[in-house]
Amino acid sequence: MQNNVATDARELPLMLTIMDIAELLRVSKNTAYNFVKTGMVPSIKVGHQIRVYRDDMLNYIKASSQT
Repeated sequence: MQNNVATDARELPLMLTIMDIAELLRVSKNTAYNFVKTGMVPSIKVGHQIRVYRDDMLNYIKASSQT
């Protein structure tokens, strides 16, 4: 997804990286990492890398827009 923000949720990969999240939310890499680190967005580790399921990210966005 790098440098190419998806216009439709179906275009997002199943698993998002920290950079994907930063691009999607238009925040810094550190801010995206903090969302994961604080548990605001559920994540898993694959080796040494963090991944977020697309649906978890979309649920976070939906919940945030309703507050």
